Parts: sequence; structure tokens; C-alpha cells
Amino acid sequence: MTKRVKSAMMRYGLGLAAFALTILIAIIFRRYSIRIDLSLLVILVLIGVSWYGGKGPGLMVLILVELTTIANALLGRATQPITTRYIVTQFNVMLLFVLLIVLTAGRRENERRLREQREWLQLTLSSIGIAVIATDLEGKINFVNPAAAATTGWAQSQAVGHSLDEVFQIVDEESHQRIVVSVSKAGSFDAPPSRSGYRAETAHEEKAKNLILVSQDGAKRPVDYSIAPISNRAGKITGAVLVFRDITERKRAEEALRESEERYRIVAETATDVIITIDEESRILFVNRAVDKVFGYSSQELLGQQLTILMPEYLRQVHRAGIKRYLDTGERHITWEGVELPGLHKTGKEISLEISFAEFIKEGHQFFIGVIRDVTDRKRAEEALRIKNEEMVAMSQQLWQAAKLATMGELAASIAHELNNPLSSVSLRVESLLEEVPPASPQYQDLQIIEQELERMSDLVANLLQFVRRSHTQISTLDLREEINNTLQLIDNHLRNRRITVVREFASEVPMIHADRQQLRQLLLNLISNASDAMPEGGTLTISLRVVNREGEKNVSLEIADSGCGISPEDMPRLMEPFYTTKPEGKGTGLGLSICRRIIQDHKGEIDIMSEAGRGTTVRITLPVNGRGNGEFV
Repeated sequence: MTKRVKSAMMRYGLGLAAFALTILIAIIFRRYSIRIDLSLLVILVLIGVSWYGGKGPGLMVLILVELTTIANALLGRATQPITTRYIVTQFNVMLLFVLLIVLTAGRRENERRLREQREWLQLTLSSIGIAVIATDLEGKINFVNPAAAATTGWAQSQAVGHSLDEVFQIVDEESHQRIVVSVSKAGSFDAPPSRSGYRAETAHEEKAKNLILVSQDGAKRPVDYSIAPISNRAGKITGAVLVFRDITERKRAEEALRESEERYRIVAETATDVIITIDEESRILFVNRAVDKVFGYSSQELLGQQLTILMPEYLRQVHRAGIKRYLDTGERHITWEGVELPGLHKTGKEISLEISFAEFIKEGHQFFIGVIRDVTDRKRAEEALRIKNEEMVAMSQQLWQAAKLATMGELAASIAHELNNPLSSVSLRVESLLEEVPPASPQYQDLQIIEQELERMSDLVANLLQFVRRSHTQISTLDLREEINNTLQLIDNHLRNRRITVVREFASEVPMIHADRQQLRQLLLNLISNASDAMPEGGTLTISLRVVNREGEKNVSLEIADSGCGISPEDMPRLMEPFYTTKPEGKGTGLGLSICRRIIQDHKGEIDIMSEAGRGTTVRITLPVNGRGNGEFV
């Protein structure tokens, strides 16, 4: 059974009990012949039931009373007929009683609602965390909610009846002067409020920014408050309501925020990296002083500018498209941590930057913070270190090659010495036999083959000895074109037999060079022979000669290109290794290019080999044109 049903049953039960009590009193009075007008008793019962029970129970009792009266009239006046006037009179009386019940119940309902509203308002004010104090026009407190009691240190019952300035004592935090908040007489609220809708009767109040509430026990806490008049329905001011709150936590948060902002400002302004903040439209909202050192702009010059002012032209559209895509989809087009990008100095010079980004959202808008570091010097140092490392690797390889060649040289010298003596003896014996055997004899051809093989072995031993020995060089002034022509003339028959066409592409003016003639001829002979071996079915041998500048110095560039089978990528790294050859077994010793490289290094030159399998090989040799008489054009 609900609470509402129980309440209705109680109210209607009260009405029945009141009706029964009225009938009982009427019976007692009649039994003892007490003459009294019962109309007054009925009126009092109806008012009471309507007041406490409401309109429903009041009307119920009225109907029961009227039915009882009519029944009594019917039973008591059986000998006398009931007239129409009597019925009309009773009906009018009933209407009057109905009106009385409605008025009584309506007033009672209004008072109940007003009481409930007051209770609800008081409960609400007691439940909220904001402190509330209400006063009359004299400034006497008539209400204090629990929050106000806790903040001021006054108990609710203790504070009621005291003046507002006794309970609510505030001072200025900076000057410590007392600020009296007084409720003025009725009508004084028409004066314009001095701050936040209240009027404070002190000249110092206008300067008060930080207010301190001194509670009853002497504790101090920062507060913020406002005061407003209370008016009745007629518009007459009957008092005032003071609303205030303890802002200790807010002050702590504000102080922490202020300290945090100050720390951020100090860090940002003293940082050597550029710290920059932009909005969704890439407008620069903040930039620290380091931007002057990195980009050449002052902070004031960049505020409000587009971030693209710090980017090369070719990156600006990429940035706009990237930030639009991120705002639309959340997709990043680059990493946000330590990305290396080019920047644009105020002078128009590109600089190398390392950039990290972060974002934050404030009031529904996205903002971005970038930390930018100029790494131009670091990139230069890294490049210099890379070059040094390459030089160290090359030097290490050279040292390793030199050590390997020294070891191989000792071995080759020993082998050559041991082979020379028996080869000389055999060679002499074959020459004697060739003189003794008739040319038409079958043995003569066999002896010729033996002689040829002996010559090949002698050449191999000679190459070994030349590879391991550095003979005394004889430097002279040479015409490189003349040396090339002499070498080609030397092997002209060999080239024609191979069906190889020679193309000469010599510059009109080629300076003389200083070189060892014998070594230079051996160099040319080895390279041209290698090119010839790469074209067993014939082809074109192109020899180019021109003047080039390297690092500000004049050099002669010689290129020997064939149209042969080329060299596979797997063989390219090992071409200069001693005893490594790409020719068929028995066709080469693997020392030719090693000897060529050594000759070129002795002449302070460089050698480069470029080849592609099936498309020929080009060997480029660069030799310096030394001064002091060299460099005369021929």
C-alpha cells in the first residue's frame, strides 16, 4: 500500500470519526433534553475536517450531515408533510457549507504548499555547497545554511539574530584593512552597486581584489561573495541574501597555474630550441626568442603570421594539405617526433631542422606546439665524419692490400727465382734441338710448341717480378696522344685480326704530362689488351682524351671503352685484387689491373671502371698535369 493511499485513508477516516462524534453529541443532547443549536457544532466539524483532511473528507461529512438531517426530518415529522420550502432551505444551507469547505480547504492547501516550498527551499539551501546567509533590513541574520556555518565557524543557531558584520568578517589580503558589508535600509539598494551586485560601506572596497574571511576561531580563508536584496510580492525590500564561497582550492589552482605558466615562460624563453604554438589555421600564436637565432626573425615579426613563412616554397602546399587532412581525419602525414625537415631562414637560405610536434585542445579548438632545433652544424659534422670514415675505410683497405701484396710479393719473388733457372736451362736446350732438328720433321713442331709455352712461363715470371718490385722510375715530359698511337701501332696486327675498329676521340689541345714512359706504355698495353680480349667476335675500341678540372686543378682524362661482353656486378668489387681474373682458365694471370692501378697511383692519378654486362666496359684514367713547365699544349 502506497504512502499516498494511506494518507487518503487517514483523512477520510478522520472525516467519518468527526461525523460519528457529531451524531453522538446530538443524540446525547436530545436524550437529556438539552436545547442547543447544533448548527454551530456542524460548522466547526466541517471547518476542522476540511482544514486537516481537505475538500474530499469535508464534502463527505457535509453529505452525511445533510442526509442525516433529511432522514431525521422524514422520521420525526411523519404526521406533518415536508414542504418544498424546507427542502430548498436545506439545499441552500448545503451550498453554503460547500462554499465554506472549498474556501477552508483551499486556504489550507495554499498554506501547505507554501510550507512545503519553504521547507524545500530551506532544504535546498542547506544542501548546496555554497554558503548562504539571509538577513532582515536591519542586517540581523535570520537564516544560515550549513555551508555558511562551516565557513564562518558560527553554528546555525548561534549565528541567527547576530548582525551580518559580526558573522561575516572580511579583510583585504594585501592591506589587511577591514571591509564592512552592511545591509542598508529599505530603498538604498537603488544606489548602483560597487562590485558584483553588492554595496559595501567602505572607501577601501573599490581597491579590494583578494578578500579574506576571518572565521570565529580566527582561521583565514579566501572568499568570493555577492549580496542582493530580498523583495516580497509587492516589490518591497524585506532583507538581503549574501552568497559566498571558500575559494582556497581555486586560489591554489590559480597559483599552481600561474607558477606553471611562469616556469613554462622561463623555460621557453631561455631554451636554445625554437618553441612555437600555432592554431588550426597554422597562425603563429607564440614563439620564443630563440627564433631570432635560428630563423633570423624576431618574435614580434612572426606573431599572427602563417607557419609556412618558415618553410621553403615547395613544402608549403604539402603542409597545408597535411594539416587539413589531420584535422579532418586524424591521419598524420609525417611522424611527429624528431622528424628532419628543411626550413627557410629570413635571408632565403635553407637550413636543416629537427622538429617534434604535440597538440592540445582548448575550448573545443586544436592547437599545436612545435620544438624546432637547428641541426645544420650537426649535419655538417655528420657529413665530415662520414667522409673521414670513408677515408679511414679506404686507408684500412689500402693498408690491408699493401700487407697482402707484401706477403704475396715475397712468395712471388721466391717462386720466380726458383723457376728462372730451370726455365733458362730448358729454353737453351730447346733452342739447340730446334737447330739440330730439320723443320720438316714432326718433332720440330712439337719443339716450337714447347718453346712458346716456355716463353709464356717466362712472361708470367717477369710479370710476377714486376708486380712485386718497384723499379726506379724515369720521369719525362710526354705527349699522351703520341704514346697512345705508338701502343696502337704496336698491336695493330692483333687488333685487325680480331676485327676490332679503333676510334680516336682526342681533344684539340691536350697538355703534356710528366710520366714514366715504360710504365705508361705498359699501362696502355694492358688496358687495350683487356679490351681486345673482351671482344673475341670483333667490335669497336674507343679511346677518348680530354682536359678536365678536378678540385681547381687541371687533369687529363683518358677513357678506353669497348663494346664487348661487359663485367657482371658480382665481379666488379674484386677486379683490382691480385690474381683475380674474369678470363677463361689459362688466359690471364689476374695481375694486369693490379699493376695498372699501382702505376696510376705512383703517378698520383685515379682509375675508375664502369661496366654493364652485355653492354661493354669503360676504363677512365685521370692523370694530373703537374706544374713547373708541364701543361704546355701540344
